[in-house]
Amino acid sequence: TSGFGLLGVWFAEVLLTWDLLGPSRSRLAMWFGFMISSCIMMSTLSPSVDFMGHFGGAFAGFLLAIILADMDEEHRPSWYKNAKTMAKGTTAFLIIGGLLKAITFG
Repeated sequence: TSGFGLLGVWFAEVLLTWDLLGPSRSRLAMWFGFMISSCIMMSTLSPSVDFMGHFGGAFAGFLLAIILADMDEEHRPSWYKNAKTMAKGTTAFLIIGGLLKAITFG
């Protein structure tokens, strides 16, 4: 799960800096696809591995990376503030929903 969390952080970093990457975009996209497929393949080899936990780790890593990102004003994409607001709202919704579920259903 933590490895997928790091992949989520990496994906957020690539997404935020996509315009700055220039000609290395295609190599990075290929490398990212290779890493994702390798992790998914290794996760599915064992029948006792919970894939939803890995997906949750990747999603949490992605959201936290967006929230904690601190880019210079000149390098920020036009959707930077909206992405941070949505990531904060989604994280708050998931935390509050999880707590309510845990309290309500024990």
